[in-house]
Amino acid sequence: MHNRYSALHDRRTGSMVLALVIILCIVSVTYAAYSIRRPITNNGGIINQFYLYGEQDGNNQHRGVDFPYSTGTAVYAVSDGTVVGLRENIANGTFAQNFGNYVMIRHTQRQYDRSAGQIAYVYSVYAHLSQFSVVPNVGDPISAGVKIAEVDTTGNTTGPHLHLQLNLSTDPNRTNPEDWGWSQNTSRNPELWLAPFNYSGTTTASAVGKVADANGNPVGGLRIEGMQKPASATSGTYGSSLTYAYTWANPDDLIVENFATTDVQPGTYHLQAKYPSGTLYRDLGNYTFVAGKTTFIGLSPIYLPSVELNDWGWNSSIIARNNSSRTSQVNSNFLRQDGNWNDQRTSWIPPHGSQTIQNPTCYYCSRSAQAFASEDAAAVVQTVYSGSAFSDGSAATAYTGAAAGSTTMYLPFAVYAPASGQHSIFTVQNTSGSPANITMTYINRNGTQDFSIQDSIPVFGQAFYDLNTSGPKIPVWTYSSFFNSNGYWTGAVIVTSDQPITAMLTNYWNNWVVAYDGVSSGDYKVFSPSAERRCTNCDPNGGTWQGFSVTTVQNLSAYSGAYVTLRYINSTTGNTDLTIANQYLAPRAAKGFNTRTGGDVSASTYNVLGGAWVGAVVVESNQQVAVAQYTIRPTTLIAGAYTGVHAGMAGVSTYLPAIYQIESGGNWNQWSIIRIQNPGTTTANNVDIYFYDQAGNLTWQILDRTIAGGAIYSHNTKNDNPPLGHNWTGSMLITSDRPLVAVVETLHTDDWMASYNGISR
Repeated sequence: MHNRYSALHDRRTGSMVLALVIILCIVSVTYAAYSIRRPITNNGGIINQFYLYGEQDGNNQHRGVDFPYSTGTAVYAVSDGTVVGLRENIANGTFAQNFGNYVMIRHTQRQYDRSAGQIAYVYSVYAHLSQFSVVPNVGDPISAGVKIAEVDTTGNTTGPHLHLQLNLSTDPNRTNPEDWGWSQNTSRNPELWLAPFNYSGTTTASAVGKVADANGNPVGGLRIEGMQKPASATSGTYGSSLTYAYTWANPDDLIVENFATTDVQPGTYHLQAKYPSGTLYRDLGNYTFVAGKTTFIGLSPIYLPSVELNDWGWNSSIIARNNSSRTSQVNSNFLRQDGNWNDQRTSWIPPHGSQTIQNPTCYYCSRSAQAFASEDAAAVVQTVYSGSAFSDGSAATAYTGAAAGSTTMYLPFAVYAPASGQHSIFTVQNTSGSPANITMTYINRNGTQDFSIQDSIPVFGQAFYDLNTSGPKIPVWTYSSFFNSNGYWTGAVIVTSDQPITAMLTNYWNNWVVAYDGVSSGDYKVFSPSAERRCTNCDPNGGTWQGFSVTTVQNLSAYSGAYVTLRYINSTTGNTDLTIANQYLAPRAAKGFNTRTGGDVSASTYNVLGGAWVGAVVVESNQQVAVAQYTIRPTTLIAGAYTGVHAGMAGVSTYLPAIYQIESGGNWNQWSIIRIQNPGTTTANNVDIYFYDQAGNLTWQILDRTIAGGAIYSHNTKNDNPPLGHNWTGSMLITSDRPLVAVVETLHTDDWMASYNGISR
């Protein structure tokens, strides 16, 4: 078994399960695709809006984008690579050959080729160049931003401009861009890859989208209307973008979009997809564009920081749920730690249905994944370890993925305790098309910064940091006075980056394991819908404990201390049974509140809860805080964890992708406990709960429930026994007239428990 799981493996020699649960979000603002710089820097590098990628001019089909600049304007390489072809002997102003004088570069960074099903080389072509202006020679290495030539009017052009074209090929020996057999059929939309316009105070955004029919297939030949572009960033007035209607107009091979454009004026726009005649095909709704970033339209992205594939017995499956009324196409990409592609799976999921997606071709792989769905979707990734049967197991954890990265990720709870065998592993994923330079800051429980460690993660790459294994990117624990005084280290880790990232943390004890996702932002009020204190003999140092919970709260302010109050709300009565007030947290520091041992307060504080308490924890503070919540059940040696949520994450529709009711002859194999909380102060009425099987059929519904402000509603598919068939796997939709949040605990006999956050809209 892989050594980083040895602490858990030492407990039992049998098999075990790690269930990693990830939820998709529908609309996100992020970075997209392979990122390249602009080939012209004059005035920021303006693109001709009258002749964009995929447009037709008579019989001509435009396979690139044009930069309308005067003769002599410098042209620069868009990315690192090697010059593999050039021509520069055609006289200026001469209509000879299609590209006239050109430079062709094979780039260092490669890209997955969806049609070939393998990694391909990226080639860039710079056409219509000035005679004898080409600077490099064939075979020369080239760095991004190095001048390679100048603009002119050679070739098939009616005026001076630069034509930029991007092509993929699995052949590393391409030298001729006018070999139409490959170059005219392997182009990609440069607007998807180009950095947004940034010049003289104007910074634009980009749009990447997909319009699919009711069967999940992309629809070509439509005009996407509603976006605006600033005049200072464009040549000509932008009217609309074309959805790709031609077989040669290939989508990006990971995102699989069917339209993309850059240089959008930041703001919120109402978008529509129309036929060329002007007839409406579909109203796409409102979308917000942020300077320097990409907004996905009709695409639901998700970034999965940690996926195990045949990795010393660990295997992952993505269970995706379609939340819409149209069939959804889901493209799941499995990426190596260096960011290079390993495999892709394309799935079609019926409305409200779910489907399991696996990658069977990778062996001994620990990596990340991306998924892009053509409709609103949610996905659960289950990672299973077993020495024999795939479903045989005895431990579980859960974490929630992200629909977009962030430049800061908070991990409120991390530990290295060699004497007790407890340690954390956290994973960081680069979600951008540029290398991410990260800094990991370790703040101990006293609020002191012990370590600051830098690292670099490749484009779309992933790195994991095992605090139990020494290495150049792992702290030297004896350098910490906190460690030397206590014999262990515990505290918070803050990961900052110059590119958007996601992160998750897994914590191992000798007897159980939990995981939670990193937090990109906090709030002044955070909710943990599931907590407990269950004991027959409630001696914190012994006794008989059926279950206890730990709430770890981190102050996100770097400058001011936080005063925190925790309220423990009874799930049955809705009353506040315990208030722990005015707990001080130093800047960026974290504290733990343990219903068994007390943690950073006295164990006797929790005596008022008794030995049969189940409920929720509400954390309030004068500074923004983040919460990691985990529950341990020592009697059965199982545990689960999730991330606390705030009101900004609540919604009137909440999706739970993995719900179970599986039993035979009274022997329960797997079931789910759902905790729904109202984070508001006003009663939520018309709370409706819908159970859908994997085919998207509505199997059961619970209607017209009410949940008072701050209160919890629980449903147990074992004890409450809804008529789902007792061999049922599916999903759940919760709707209400007030925003709600939810957490699911999935239990597999007495072997394991996995908790995950629902996703709310």
